[in-house]
Amino acid sequence: MPASHVYIEANFTLPTYYGITTVCNPTDGGAITMTGGVAEYNNIIEATAGSTVTFTVSANEGFLFANVVITDSNGDPVNYTYDETTGTYTYVMPATPVTITANFKQKLIIS
Repeated sequence: MPASHVYIEANFTLPTYYGITTVCNPTDGGAITMTGGVAEYNNIIEATAGSTVTFTVSANEGFLFANVVITDSNGDPVNYTYDETTGTYTYVMPATPVTITANFKQKLIIS
């Protein structure tokens, strides 16, 4: 160590988090489960821009899963991939809030 005092300065920048809204259509059709890349607290889901976000979708009894749509705050589509082996959807979080919509269809019962 030097004979005199050493001063160290550290500057930190907090990351900016962007909101993720999940919507099931219809609301009783199923569920979206976030599985990675997000911070969740008080029913708020967020992620930082550039982080990899993963989620799964499951249909409730009496419903079939139709499709997933992810849009940014401008309504523009966000590209995603689907892994058939794990049933996981993955996208890179943009620097804007997003909405993930899972659409379901009610099963027809023919008797």
